[in-house]
Amino acid sequence: MNDVRTWDERFWEPDEILWNILFKHRTHKIEIATYGDWDNPQDMCLECVTCNQVILDAEIYTICAREDEKT
Repeated sequence: MNDVRTWDERFWEPDEILWNILFKHRTHKIEIATYGDWDNPQDMCLECVTCNQVILDAEIYTICAREDEKT
């Protein structure tokens, strides 16, 4: 399987991944798309219309709050 990440993405820290992904699309046209039945969708995605790219896929990814280290 080929790694489709850009060179910079390979070195992102785990707690910076979502921030950096969203930052790349901040001036783009973004949509939330659902797939399957309207009232009970099988999948929901955050998609960048400008890049024609799925940013987040709820069927694949689970997101939880970041736990910052205490100083």
